[in-house]
Amino acid sequence: MKDCSITHSVRAVTIGEVILALGEGVTDEIITFWNTYKSILFDSGINIYGFETAVECHTTYEVGEYIPDYYIIGTDGGGQGIFLKRGDQNHIVYFLGLGALGSLLFDSLNISFFEWIENDPVLEEEDEFNYFDIIVTKKPAELTKFIFDLKKEFDLTISLGEVKKQIEEEHFVVRQNLIEGVYKNSVDRLNQKYENCISYKISKA
Repeated sequence: MKDCSITHSVRAVTIGEVILALGEGVTDEIITFWNTYKSILFDSGINIYGFETAVECHTTYEVGEYIPDYYIIGTDGGGQGIFLKRGDQNHIVYFLGLGALGSLLFDSLNISFFEWIENDPVLEEEDEFNYFDIIVTKKPAELTKFIFDLKKEFDLTISLGEVKKQIEEEHFVVRQNLIEGVYKNSVDRLNQKYENCISYKISKA
């Protein structure tokens, strides 16, 4: 591995811990990997998780609910999760937008995880996709409550006051240049709760 920052694990992860936290199907090779590395951060933005972070993100993104046959092993630093399939002895790398879990099909690199991380890993980009912005198209009746939910769902760092100002002045752009379907679950949840206040709009072809 090159062009990366490595943090080594400081404790042994047991099979029992893994099964309790993530369920069956995590291979011995991955457990050995977690007993060696706490994290690997590549210059490309790829972040490979150790056990504790994998468990945290598995819970946060509800991986077990939306894609129970897979578990998360990292991210690309730009909103896409990196996954392995339970029981797969070949450890093929899959990736998908974290906001699209359960709603879109996985992309696969058709390469072993261990081979991939040894060779300056990147995720292939599909040039044929249109890219979309997520925008607030109308001001909901419960604006303050909506903004709190909006900030939580999309992990926004902008202040509540600034969001409110932009929504009242014009359509607020929540996220830009995404593949359609990314954050679909968040968009659907907020639209159900606040009468279809959010939509996708093509940002570039």
